[in-house]
Amino acid sequence: MIAQSLKIARPECDLLIGIASATNQICEQIDDPYKFLHPNEILYYQSLISVKARSDYFSGRYAAKQAIAAYTGYTNYKQVFIYPGVFGQPVVNLKSHLNLQVSISHTDALALALVFPESHPMGVDVEMIIKDVNFLSEDIATSIERRSVHVLNRDLLKGSTLLWTIKEALSKVLRTGLMTPFLLYEMCNVKRFGDIVTTDFTHFSQYRSLSWIAGNHACSIVLPKNSSVEMDTIIDIQLRLDKQLNFQEGHVTVPIAALCC
Repeated sequence: MIAQSLKIARPECDLLIGIASATNQICEQIDDPYKFLHPNEILYYQSLISVKARSDYFSGRYAAKQAIAAYTGYTNYKQVFIYPGVFGQPVVNLKSHLNLQVSISHTDALALALVFPESHPMGVDVEMIIKDVNFLSEDIATSIERRSVHVLNRDLLKGSTLLWTIKEALSKVLRTGLMTPFLLYEMCNVKRFGDIVTTDFTHFSQYRSLSWIAGNHACSIVLPKNSSVEMDTIIDIQLRLDKQLNFQEGHVTVPIAALCC
């Protein structure tokens, strides 16, 4: 699991954000998920019928609260209420820390969460790399992106999945979701720093993305363009996630009873 604060450098000041990951293997080993959930979250959790829905919900909340703890030092998880806003975005209710924002993304195997001040909008997205999923269709990728997707990754499937996460993370920052044509989120100026890729956006020049492959997942963070994170820190996160996911893929895990009752 990753749970740490990151320093963000800006021209006017420095600030901190929190980032955390949670693999399903880690979540399945937790004996009592209720100790991490607010009473209102427990009610919603209990209303979910399928094991998958419960697992997805818990892993996202668990990662988010670990990121909040890394950012604030606050570990009374049951007092942290994360609820959906009018556009489905996660909203943090924590009286001791106002103006706190969170972005959550998860797959069947991994949840990622970012916590940041309201003054510094960010978004995160993670997708599993799946064969035969077409992220280069004309309603998703522009002709410019289709010609340059190989720069994201020489493997077309990995590159196209990265492209999707970049656009999805930007849509979370803008809070538009799938209601806005993804062609509007066209990326540009792709640059590589080892295994980390950065991009700008044609129509949203105030933002940029940081993206990488870890295990069989594509991950992206979108943040303000003039905000800098030490690349060595991002590389370290990518390597740790890659190690965790590759380890998990080699082991079969059995969901604990607490996630099913």
